[in-house]
Amino acid sequence: MLPYRLSSFFYFHLYPGRRISAIRRHLREQLRFDRADPRMLNDLTTGKLAETLELALQTPGFRRRIPAHFPRLLSRDPWRALAAVRPLARFELKENPSDHLLPHPDVVVVRSGGSLGVPLYLHHTRDFTYRLAARRLRGFIWLGWRLSQPVVRLWGRGNHPHRSLHSGLRERLSLNLIHLNSTPLTSERLSLASQILRIRRGVLLEAFTNSAIALARFLLAEGTPLPPGCLRAVVVSGETLFPPVRKMLREAFSAPVYDRYGSSETGLIAQECPFHRLHLLSDQMVVEVLDRQGNPLPPGEEGQLALTLLDNPAAPLVRYLIGDLGVMGEPAPCPCGLPHPCLERVSGRDTDIILLPAGGYVSGAVFGTQIMSLPVENFLVEQTSPTRVRVSVVPSEGWTPACRRELIRRLTPILPGIEVTVETASRLSNRLGSGKRRHVVSRVGGAKLSLARVARQAAG
Repeated sequence: MLPYRLSSFFYFHLYPGRRISAIRRHLREQLRFDRADPRMLNDLTTGKLAETLELALQTPGFRRRIPAHFPRLLSRDPWRALAAVRPLARFELKENPSDHLLPHPDVVVVRSGGSLGVPLYLHHTRDFTYRLAARRLRGFIWLGWRLSQPVVRLWGRGNHPHRSLHSGLRERLSLNLIHLNSTPLTSERLSLASQILRIRRGVLLEAFTNSAIALARFLLAEGTPLPPGCLRAVVVSGETLFPPVRKMLREAFSAPVYDRYGSSETGLIAQECPFHRLHLLSDQMVVEVLDRQGNPLPPGEEGQLALTLLDNPAAPLVRYLIGDLGVMGEPAPCPCGLPHPCLERVSGRDTDIILLPAGGYVSGAVFGTQIMSLPVENFLVEQTSPTRVRVSVVPSEGWTPACRRELIRRLTPILPGIEVTVETASRLSNRLGSGKRRHVVSRVGGAKLSLARVARQAAG
């Protein structure tokens, strides 16, 4: 392992290539703000926000979303100006992408994972892609990882059709990274991942949540959980990390498990610290929690997550509704020392909702906590009519008829006025093209509209 660590250290710190040099520069800059006091961080974000809003004014899509007095607001207070911008729904960006882009000599076209249907294509400047790579390393460093320490990435093929042998070798050398393809995640690949993790001790494992679950279940079924010391930490993303799942992963990997929140369009948005608080990267973007009318919600209330990217001049997205529901945390200092605010939780897609007959909705995040604490491998909650919900589960060892009754007992108070039925299945086809799994689907007409679209129609 020592030769790999030495090559990684010298390659990352001394290699003069454009990409590695840019990532190195951005990482140093970002880590500096992790030690900044809140006032300095706010001044930095305010300056970046003003520049981003000035850039966005050059796009027709942005100009359609602002009031006539917006320039005057911007000259006085960028934060008041931001609050006056109508949020940008994902379907608007998909219908007219060119209205939200600016010409730039060096852009990379990025494809989203398609978790809401048809993938979205956006422009990133090449320098912005280097910033995104630095963010990922920054999140690892928050957990005690250091450059040149080994990383195993259990991931899909990714959206990089032009990925070359050289780029793979560059990752292997500069980051001491082993990339394991998880699409599809066969028993042979699970066995290979298990062997690699046992050989390369002190590894940081990065994985899709469902890939980590599959590997953990494989280890537990074989009766061979990893011994302490094999893994430094496990970082998962792509799906909601339910508490019972976190517990199972910790048992299988004998290492702390951390959640991470991000997207293909925006990169890393928030990362858990060692105290399991989900810190936003507040020097890189502005994150708001909004109600259906686009008004900011106070900490503790659930709403739509809106992002304003501060470092991508090719696509200055402002108050972009990413399609997720979340809750902002209380503004309290964290024992880890990071100055960034926290999300209390990310509740899931804003289309993953069950509409209640009497009005209102239930977020999909509720179901995972209730269902995954039973002997269940996978589940799908379907609202088939305004007053009926069918729960399909793939049972694991230990499932009994009493589990079915217990599940109905748990869900009935959560879904007032709705009849709940539970069915078992050998497998479920709830995997999306991005590799993620969708756990909640409503067939009721109103729920087919995301909250973002409802808000857009209400605005008029």
